[in-house]
Amino acid sequence: MTKTFAHLTAAARIRLELSNEERISAIYGARWVAHPKAKRTLERLNFLYRYPKCARMQCLLIYGDSGIGKTMILEKFLRDLASTFDQQAGMARYPVVSIQMPPAPDEKRFYSQMLSAVGAPSAPDERLHRLEGRTLKLYQKLAPRVLVIDEVHH
Repeated sequence: MTKTFAHLTAAARIRLELSNEERISAIYGARWVAHPKAKRTLERLNFLYRYPKCARMQCLLIYGDSGIGKTMILEKFLRDLASTFDQQAGMARYPVVSIQMPPAPDEKRFYSQMLSAVGAPSAPDERLHRLEGRTLKLYQKLAPRVLVIDEVHH
């Protein structure tokens, strides 16, 4: 007797065909659980993503105790709006750029993080004004809709 597993989602049925090792890895992987506050936060992030460009753009601060899922929400947002490669322009498109705030309040490290997030190199001996100018010029070309700064308390 062949089982159809019709009660499972399509994604779950696909996993049935994986090897034992791959299924076990999938079981232990991170999962998105859409609890009400996480869902509202994700909706707000998507609202900000679609917000029309203006002089004073909207922002959102997500705060809370360690381990409550802030980073998981951001990871879900980033997965949903992943970067793509534009063949015609010959460059990557980053609808959302995510960086980790450097642990020390240092502008050079901040701009270096911004460059690193989009795969652009930065030299350790580069002067701040050049680093800032290059970063801002590159971001104008890339035109991300949202900049996510995680661990902003640093």
